[in-house]
Amino acid sequence: MLAVRPRPLRLRRPKPCKPSENPKIKQGGEWIDVDWQTALEYVRNGIECIAKDGNQEQIGFWANPMNTQEELYLAKKLANGIGSRHFATRLREQDGRLKGTLAGAQWLGCNIADLSDAEAVLVVGANLRQEQPLLTARLRVAANQGSKISVVAARKEQLHMPLAAQETLHPNQWAGYLKTLAADAANPIHAGLKDAEKAAVLLGAEAQNHPDYAAIYAAAQRLAEQTGASFGILPQAANSVGADLLEADSGSIAEMIAAPKQAVLLLNVEPEADVAGGAAAVAALKQAKSVMAFTPFVSDTLLDVCDVLLPIAPFTETSGSFVNMEGRLQSFHGVVKGLGESRPLWKILRVLGNLLELEGFEYDSSEQILHDALDAQRLPEKLNNRSSWQGEAAPAAAGLIRTGGVGIYHTDAIVRRAEALQQTSHAQVPPARVHPDTLAALGL
Repeated sequence: MLAVRPRPLRLRRPKPCKPSENPKIKQGGEWIDVDWQTALEYVRNGIECIAKDGNQEQIGFWANPMNTQEELYLAKKLANGIGSRHFATRLREQDGRLKGTLAGAQWLGCNIADLSDAEAVLVVGANLRQEQPLLTARLRVAANQGSKISVVAARKEQLHMPLAAQETLHPNQWAGYLKTLAADAANPIHAGLKDAEKAAVLLGAEAQNHPDYAAIYAAAQRLAEQTGASFGILPQAANSVGADLLEADSGSIAEMIAAPKQAVLLLNVEPEADVAGGAAAVAALKQAKSVMAFTPFVSDTLLDVCDVLLPIAPFTETSGSFVNMEGRLQSFHGVVKGLGESRPLWKILRVLGNLLELEGFEYDSSEQILHDALDAQRLPEKLNNRSSWQGEAAPAAAGLIRTGGVGIYHTDAIVRRAEALQQTSHAQVPPARVHPDTLAALGL
C-alpha cells in the first residue's frame, strides 16, 4: 500500500496584517503607544463622560459570538453595570422579531451523533460545505447509508452525496414554501420526515440572517411539529449557543447602525467583515464620539474609526469555555504565551469593572467567572428552540438580496489572516451571479 504523508498546513500572519501588541490611543490624528493604566483610564473616562446625565443608552457593545463564555459574561455584566441595554452578539441578524419569544437558548436540537444515523434531514438556507464541513461529512455518511437528506437553498450546492430533494428557491419564498410543506402530508419531504424514527429540520446561516427570519423559523418549527422531527439551528460561531445561554443580546445591531451610539465598545469585532452591511456599520462607527476596540489584530478600518486599541489574546492564548451546537460545555487552557502586551479579554474587563467601581468584578481566574456565568448541571434544561412568535411574514424587501453567506476562510480574524488558507480556492472572491427570475424582473 502506498502511503502519502500529508504536508503540514502552516498558518502564518501576512505582513500587512499586524497583530495588536500594545495599547494605543489616538491623539491629534496620530496613534501613540501607552501603558495599560493609561489606556484603561482613557476608556473609563470615555464611558463616564458619555454615561453622565443619564446618557447610558448612548453606549453600545458589539461582541463577537466567538468570544468565550467568561468574556461574554463579564462584558454583559459591564454593560448592565453602566446601565446600557444595547448589547449585541448576533452581528449578522437582520430580523429581531423572535426576541422575547424563545423558551430557551437556540441550539442544534439534538446530539451531533444523532444526525449520523438520522433517517431524514431537511436543511434550509445553508451553504453546508462552507458553514459546517464536519457536520456535512456526517450527513454524507448518513445519506450513503440510505438517509433521506433534503436541502432548500438559494443556489444549488454540490454536496457529493445522494439527496432525496434539492430545491433551489428565492430566499423570499422560503417561509411560504415551509408553511405549505408543513400542511402537505403527501409531499415526499414531509412524508420522509414523518416516517423516520429519527428526523431533523435545521436552519442554516442564510435563514438566520434573512430579513424574514421569524416567519421562516415559525414555518420550520411548525413542520417539525407536524412530522415529529427535531428542530434546530446551525450556530454561526464557536460560542453562539453560549451567548444565547447568557441572554446576552439585549440590543440589536441593526438598531445601533440605524441610530449610531456616541460610544461603542468593539469586543473582538472587525466591523467591515463581522457585521451585516459592513459599510453601513463602519459609517455608523464614524459618527461616534469614541470607539474602543478590544482586539487581537490591528486593521486599517480599526485605525480609522477607533480612538483606542486594547490588545487582547485570541482564544489560543487564554483559558476559557465555549458551548458547542449540541449544548456541550467545552473548557480549555491557553497553549501559548500572549504576544507583546496583549492580555486575555476577561482580565481587561475585570480591571475595567473595578475602575468603574462596579460590583461583582472580583475574579482571579476564568474558572471563577464560569462558575457564576453558567450552571453546567442545569445547562441542558436551558436549551429550547420553541418560539411563541405568531406574527405575519415581512413584506419582501425591494431590490436585490445577497446570498452566499460567509466564506469558510473569512469567518473570523484568525483565518482571515492565515496566509496559507487565503491562497486556497475557498478564499477567493466569489463571482457575482443573479437568479434568472431576478434578471427577468429587472428586464435584463
